[in-house]
Amino acid sequence: GNLKIKVLKVSEGIRISIEDDGIGIKDEEIKNINILFNQTEMNKTGKHIGIKNVYDRIKLYYGDKGLLSIHSNYGRGTVIDILIPLMRVDKVF
Repeated sequence: GNLKIKVLKVSEGIRISIEDDGIGIKDEEIKNINILFNQTEMNKTGKHIGIKNVYDRIKLYYGDKGLLSIHSNYGRGTVIDILIPLMRVDKVF
């Protein structure tokens, strides 16, 4: 399979798009992942812990301004978009 990674500066911040041309993810599984994103308790199934960890860290660092979304066409591939907002840093180290 092929993997395409794009990093773009957009008005809201930095958008990272990761796209593959694999088998994709079924709609039901996308729903399960979205439910997992909204859970605060530990993932007891052991599934999707990597993507959940990335989602949790984006929310920890950027709050509601940081986004992670998954779009997939089963049989055609998957796209994961991450938005990292631009932030002003007042301190110089």
